[in-house]
Amino acid sequence: MGGTYGNIVMKNAPLDGVLLYLQQVRRTALVSQEVNAYCVIFEERSEFDFAEGKALALELSEFMSATALYVGLNDNDVLVYWLCINGVDIDYYDSSPGIFAEPIFAEGEIDLHEVSNYQPPRPEGGDISVLCATFDVPEATSELEQILRSRFTFETDRHESLVRL
Repeated sequence: MGGTYGNIVMKNAPLDGVLLYLQQVRRTALVSQEVNAYCVIFEERSEFDFAEGKALALELSEFMSATALYVGLNDNDVLVYWLCINGVDIDYYDSSPGIFAEPIFAEGEIDLHEVSNYQPPRPEGGDISVLCATFDVPEATSELEQILRSRFTFETDRHESLVRL
C-alpha cells in the first residue's frame, strides 16, 4: 500500500487566526509557521477523509477571508485538491476520476485481454489559469498543465512537482 494523507495550504491567513479557528472548532492539527504568507495545516480528521478536508478548507477560507487549498492523496494512486477562496469552492482536481467506482469486472470474470488493454482514466478538473493567478505564478501555465495532465506512477511525485512550482 502507498501513502495516504491530506493537508491544507492557507494563503494570506494570519497564523493566530488559523490557530484560533482550529481551537474553536476543536480540531487537532499540526500547523506550520507562516512562510511568505503561507502556512500548512495537517489536521487529524482530514488526513484520511477527503470530505472532511474539503469541508475544513471551505470553513477556514470563509472564517479567515483567505485562500485554502486542500490536497489529499489516497494510497499513492489518487491525488485530489479543492481550492477554496473566501468560503467558496473555486476549483477541483482528481488525478484518477472514478477509481473508487464499481469494479470493472465481477468477481471471477476477469478477462486478461481486457485487463491488458485497460487505460486508466484521464485526470479531470484543475483550472490552470485560476491556480496560476491564485498562487502568483503566471509564468508556470505550461508547466502546471503538464503536471496536472500527465500520468504519474506515484501521485506523491505529482504532488511534489506541484509544490516545486
